[in-house]
Amino acid sequence: MTALVSYDVSDNKRREHVSRILLDYGTRVQESVFWVDAEDDSVERMRARVKAAVAAEDSVWIVPVCLVCGKRIETLGTARVPKLAEYFVI
Repeated sequence: MTALVSYDVSDNKRREHVSRILLDYGTRVQESVFWVDAEDDSVERMRARVKAAVAAEDSVWIVPVCLVCGKRIETLGTARVPKLAEYFVI
């Protein structure tokens, strides 16, 4: 699964914890935005870890990105489009 994960966490300690969790699964593309390209079971583990780390007042978005949509991502300025993995079944 490829996904864009964004968070808004009010507490510094929790925010750092969420950031470290997401670094285990993806690449930081903005301060609080990560690009995750992982197997579905890894994404489920990430989701569970993040859910356990955030509080009721925090916000986390996990937005799936399909291969076709991922190829249509547009960036401006210094932003770079993360590399989309292509999978082949033989």
